[in-house]
Amino acid sequence: QKADAWSLGCAIYELITLNKPFSGENITQVFDSIKNKDYDALPPDTDTGLVLLISRLLRKNPTNRPSIFEISVDPKIRSYIDAFVEE
Repeated sequence: QKADAWSLGCAIYELITLNKPFSGENITQVFDSIKNKDYDALPPDTDTGLVLLISRLLRKNPTNRPSIFEISVDPKIRSYIDAFVEE
């Protein structure tokens, strides 16, 4: 589940920036980037709730990442879930 949270963070980051949060010429460089570097800051006009959510999802230590349940009750995500259910 914590890997799913990481993947979701990467996907949201990439949708916002059109760039991967961690990159490299090969898989070894990507792993090095993940382990030793921070992702670039999100654009300044990014919604604060999304910035906070991404920062939680992309925590390097998996035990510090939110669970899928915790993500689902995040106010930013919950509003989208509620809107979807109402439709």
